[in-house]
Amino acid sequence: MAIWQYSLPDEYLCEVELVPPHLEELTSSNPAVTPAGSEDLEKFLSFLQSPTLQGRLVDSFKLVKHYRLEKIQNPKTRTRKLNALLKDRIHTTITRNSTLRIEVYDEDPKMAYQIARFMLESVKKAVNFYLRREESITELKQQLSEIQGQIARLQDTLSILRRKYRIVIAPDVESGTFQVPYTQLLRDPEAMAHYDEVLQKEFMLKRLTQLRVDVLGGILWRERFLNTYPEVVWVIVEPHVPNLPERPKRLRWIALATLVGLGGALFLILYAHRLGLLHPFPTPEELPYQTS
Repeated sequence: MAIWQYSLPDEYLCEVELVPPHLEELTSSNPAVTPAGSEDLEKFLSFLQSPTLQGRLVDSFKLVKHYRLEKIQNPKTRTRKLNALLKDRIHTTITRNSTLRIEVYDEDPKMAYQIARFMLESVKKAVNFYLRREESITELKQQLSEIQGQIARLQDTLSILRRKYRIVIAPDVESGTFQVPYTQLLRDPEAMAHYDEVLQKEFMLKRLTQLRVDVLGGILWRERFLNTYPEVVWVIVEPHVPNLPERPKRLRWIALATLVGLGGALFLILYAHRLGLLHPFPTPEELPYQTS
């Protein structure tokens, strides 16, 4: 046991513990950053254990070469050996405190740290992709630019019609409707013919102005939320480069093997004694005297 244990290479452990957010709370009408429930934790755990993420992990860090598996020619054998090593060296679990724990073992402490950091960043990217916080702000700004362009073109058209036909529509603040002096329109048949067009454009301008206010409010709210919560994944244990090896536990295995060996030896001694195999052979003086 001692020879076998000391022949094994040292492996370093890098740990990460994190609390992902509750996805439904973040996407509700009144979003808030709250810890993930059991359902969300299971989703994130499945994501960390998914073949897609493992494939990206293998390709990003060239783990086939790192684990010295490139000499295996059979693809099935190499894949089976690689999956066994990933299962042995990368552990993802849900703790009793409803957190996600990532444990990465490797012979190279820097590699263990890089893999743990990669998995942590993958969780953050998955959350940001689901929420699309920055993308939504960019889309709203693009929508705001388009609305402002429509308002500017509509205002230019209305300005021409107002000057040409002297159609002035005054808004009624209390009712939200528009009023126009009909006596002036009756004197000019051409202005009367363009009255509906002007009225329609006035309504469009009013709707676009309100839409611009709503979109601008959405942008400001999202930017404020992003500045308040730049990170929605709460990292309890940050990854760091380990200094001391974590396994194998040589002394523990040697002590356990010693105890098992002593227990087995005692059992065999007692069993042999029960069978009478341990009785000493009699000396010639102790042999009974026989007469012929």
